[in-house]
Amino acid sequence: MATIQLHIFTWFVILLQWISVSIISAQDENVSINPQTIFQKISLGIENGNVSEFSEFLSSQVYLSLNTGEQGYYSRNQVFYILKDYFLIYKAINFKVTSKLINNTNPYLAAKFNYESRGRKGSAKVYVSLTFIENRWEITQITFN
Repeated sequence: MATIQLHIFTWFVILLQWISVSIISAQDENVSINPQTIFQKISLGIENGNVSEFSEFLSSQVYLSLNTGEQGYYSRNQVFYILKDYFLIYKAINFKVTSKLINNTNPYLAAKFNYESRGRKGSAKVYVSLTFIENRWEITQITFN
């Protein structure tokens, strides 16, 4: 009987250690994703009109301002769907980064977004800023103006 309890206890300790290592590894992965990598994913996502390329980095509350007049603080899910709809109307011709700051407490990216919408070409200045929240960089502001 004592041997069975010892085996159960041993397996329980092993399980707890495995869970701890898994949690620490997941946290390390988030920290290792630096602003430069996130900005590359944002650039690729905007250029391809695909929010999914960078949606994992959206904060729980994001300030969003679009040249359509839409502006305010939105949840991660709201931002995802608003931008998804935006990219259906404003199709990217090209996306060019004009400046960025990555060695700072609040990294940002500034760019020019050339698009076609309903047969007309246009452009918008894009600004994206990140904030370090709970061991990871998150997108806290996106502006298309």
